[in-house]
Amino acid sequence: MFTVVSGSMVPDYEIGDVLIAKETEPSEIKVGDDVSYLGKAGSFNGKVVTHRVIEKGTDPDGRFMFRTQGIANPDADPVIYEDQIYGVVVGEFTLLSFVYKCVSTKTGMFFFIVVPIFYILGSEMLSFLLEKEEKRRNKVKEENKELEVEKKLKKAETTKVEKNTKVTKKVSVKKK
Repeated sequence: MFTVVSGSMVPDYEIGDVLIAKETEPSEIKVGDDVSYLGKAGSFNGKVVTHRVIEKGTDPDGRFMFRTQGIANPDADPVIYEDQIYGVVVGEFTLLSFVYKCVSTKTGMFFFIVVPIFYILGSEMLSFLLEKEEKRRNKVKEENKELEVEKKLKKAETTKVEKNTKVTKKVSVKKK
């Protein structure tokens, strides 16, 4: 996959389009094919270029050589050899092209990168705080249960003491 970085192939490919290139035997590449290759001469040196094949031939050693040109360019590129070619363009990856074009703008960067990062961080912080609050509430519930049990025990003890006191009073009253 390669990304178009210049307008040399407009209107076929726009800047930011993500192209899919398939490795192809040099003998099968024909005039009219769009190829992606590694430039080795002039301003193309070290750059991946996607241009249309306008001539095909072989050198004295039998290696395939090609002349390419951007369809929006007035001049042909320097000659390239078969070992420079990555492949023939077979299509455009539309979804990736859209994402690339969006992310390469400030607004797109904001919505595709910054907003999701803040969303993830915010949701993680919210989850952490909610979990912490739930633990606090559970702890309070447990403490309240313990207090309720203690109250019931005290009430039971008080009731038992009161019954014993009543029994003692009845016994004392009967003795008199």
